[in-house]
Amino acid sequence: MLTRRRGLFGSLAVTAAWPAIGHAQPAYPNKPIRIVHGYGPGSNPDIIARVISPSLMSTLGRA
Repeated sequence: MLTRRRGLFGSLAVTAAWPAIGHAQPAYPNKPIRIVHGYGPGSNPDIIARVISPSLMSTLGRA
């Protein structure tokens, strides 16, 4: 019986604190985004990453 009460009160406490937890988080992404690939500078994957990175940053809200 005591275990059920403890579980009930614990779940009620988490439910009551849930809205505060959601508002405490910073906007995602909160750091600069890096594209990492395993090819050298000037290679095709590097050129593609450099071309798509401005549109990716604007899409994700990182100016």
